[in-house]
Amino acid sequence: MTKSRLGIVRFHGLVWARGILPVGFAFDNGATRRWPLGLAAARPSYRTAQGQPPSHRLEHVSRSWVLLVLSALTGALLGLFMSSLPAPSDIGTFWVGNFSAPWAVLAFGAGWAQRSRLWAAIGGVAAEVACVAGFYAQGLVFDPRGLFGPAPYPGLLTVIETGLSRWLWFIAPWVAVAIGAGVLYSLLGRWWGQSRSIVAGVAIALPFIVEPVAWRVYDGFARGPLVVWFVEIAVGITLLGWVLVARRPLTPRNVSSSCG
Repeated sequence: MTKSRLGIVRFHGLVWARGILPVGFAFDNGATRRWPLGLAAARPSYRTAQGQPPSHRLEHVSRSWVLLVLSALTGALLGLFMSSLPAPSDIGTFWVGNFSAPWAVLAFGAGWAQRSRLWAAIGGVAAEVACVAGFYAQGLVFDPRGLFGPAPYPGLLTVIETGLSRWLWFIAPWVAVAIGAGVLYSLLGRWWGQSRSIVAGVAIALPFIVEPVAWRVYDGFARGPLVVWFVEIAVGITLLGWVLVARRPLTPRNVSSSCG
């Protein structure tokens, strides 16, 4: 450790100036690299091959797992909520629990929250599959006739085994759709988080605008009331406006300032 006339103390590559923030210099293979102000004292003594300290990588993995669990929990709660909405008895009235556009938002948000494409896809799939399970959970628990027919019912173990297998077989097609939608919209969400791509932004608003027409084609007739479809289209237009407002290039300066 040496002390210069300017009152600067040097110790193993760390430079501390009296009265100012610390500035650090790392000496690697003869090259001098300047560290950000205020971070010199926190410089790790070793680094991984990817250039990140192990503690940072562990924190990244832990954050990804927490977001994964939250995405799955949110999906399950959304599915339960949508299935609990009262269904109309009139065949000409649309059941709002059958809305598909919120599922796209769910996977989009799960992918947006993650920091890598792999974790984004995993989070989106987990959220969508959990949403399917939550949506059809009431049929497994509260509708034994749909699985076993009229009473009397078999023993407990048979009920669990038969009911679960039939339930899984019944929801399997929707799980396949959920996996595809989860991968697609989670990657769109990650794309939007990285670059604010106009394509990814329009993709999240499009289901709300297209779904009324899709249900018209699927059912063969237009189910009412019309206010339901007007509200959904309004939500899609609002999302589209938000995309256009929020879409701005994420320059390195903006990224560094937001991280700081």
